[in-house]
Amino acid sequence: MFREFGSFIRRLKKREDSFLNKFVELRKMHQMWVMFIAFMSTVLVWRGVHNLLDIYWFSRYSPAVSNIYAIIVGLLILVSTHYAVRKI
Repeated sequence: MFREFGSFIRRLKKREDSFLNKFVELRKMHQMWVMFIAFMSTVLVWRGVHNLLDIYWFSRYSPAVSNIYAIIVGLLILVSTHYAVRKI
């Protein structure tokens, strides 16, 4: 019974290694496409967020003031997450 279990575990590890190797090869082949899709997704999400902020956040000010506030808030978020990641 224990031999069968050990054999089963070995076969399972071989399949797992095979799957991981195929995944790594696929990742290497399609890494540029994945990066492009991730970049475009990020840009599109930011575009939507930016448009919503223009409509609802500082709509009574000029677009220049709204953009300056957005830049300041964005920089504050980046700085705070940088320090939070450093402490972790």
